[in-house]
Amino acid sequence: MMVFTVDEVKSIESSKFIKANRVKTVDSTMARFINFKLLIVLTIVGGITVAGAAIAWVIAGQTRATQALHDGDAAMAAGSYESAQHLYGKALRHARYREDTGLMIKMSEVITRLPVSDDRDATTHIDSAAYWLRRANRLNPHDETAFQLLMHILMRRGLELRDRNAWDLMYADTQQLLESYPNLPVATKYRGISQIRRLELAETNLTPQERQQAEADFRSTLKSIPEDAEAIHHLARWLTVEAARLDTLGGSPDAAQALGNEAVRLGAESSA
Repeated sequence: MMVFTVDEVKSIESSKFIKANRVKTVDSTMARFINFKLLIVLTIVGGITVAGAAIAWVIAGQTRATQALHDGDAAMAAGSYESAQHLYGKALRHARYREDTGLMIKMSEVITRLPVSDDRDATTHIDSAAYWLRRANRLNPHDETAFQLLMHILMRRGLELRDRNAWDLMYADTQQLLESYPNLPVATKYRGISQIRRLELAETNLTPQERQQAEADFRSTLKSIPEDAEAIHHLARWLTVEAARLDTLGGSPDAAQALGNEAVRLGAESSA
């Protein structure tokens, strides 16, 4: 039988205590390690779940926007213009179609077909349609479709509603486009048209330089597009006004006659 001294007993008990503590430390470390791994796994799973939900939400939103576009086209074809306007607006609010210039042109078209109760209502609709066309033109200035349609509805506002502000708006829109794209035929033509219409209404007293510019705008357009009947017609109107002005001023009868003769010739061409 072994007999231990007091010091040996204390040493053995101390050794047992250290071993026990080591076991507890290892167990604690293992537990922390397992918890950390579990946290990582849960974080990854949670991230995947959130990302999946976000992707599903985006896809669902795109699907709804696309469906709204298709339903809007169907409503437009059926003549349900108010419904088409609502559906196109719904599609345009989605990021996928927010810069879709083709859809903006559709929106402007459907707005111009909405029923109106009076001239004020008609002007409001034209302004709303013009907003979408200007936005489309800013996004894609190389595509003249939106700009042409914008000019047409401003012509409608000026001629049908007899709104003199239409010609000022037309002049401002053409000037803005020509600052970026000088001598663009569609812009020079409508700048000239805005000037002749303003002059005929006696709303604007053009300077000699502005008069020359207006005539140059029409001639520049016809140099690029000789068969443009609208430019020919308005150049004839311009020459008629200029001939009358020179005749009134006196002192240039030959010049007035020459302008008048050209105006007659162009007038015949535009109506041919």
